[in-house]
Amino acid sequence: MRDDAQDSDILSRYGLVKQVALLACLTHTAWMRARDDLAEMLCNGPAAQCRTTGVA
Repeated sequence: MRDDAQDSDILSRYGLVKQVALLACLTHTAWMRARDDLAEMLCNGPAAQCRTTGVA
């Protein structure tokens, strides 16, 4: 998270094209983190249920 804040602070020093590219990269990184978190959450739910019921 701190790296993203540093990137956004540095963003004001770049030209318009680099700003757009940096924002696209930051947005992509945020989407990938959200996707990974969602996948982990969806996998952990059934895994916990299998552990408690003893299903292999």
